[in-house]
Amino acid sequence: MVTYEITAEMNLKKIIAESREVAQALNEFADNLERIEKKYAEPQEKRGIRNEQ
Repeated sequence: MVTYEITAEMNLKKIIAESREVAQALNEFADNLERIEKKYAEPQEKRGIRNEQ
C-alpha cells in the first residue's frame, strides 16, 4: 500500500498585499462618495432643504 503526504503552504504576503489594495480602493470610493454628497447637498441647503440621517 502506497501512502501519500500532502503539504499545503500559504503565502500570506500576497493576501496581505491584495487586502491593502482593496482597502485603498474602498477608501478612494468613500472619498468620491463624500465629494458627490457635498456637491449635491450644498444647493439643497441653500434652498432650505435638509437631509435627515
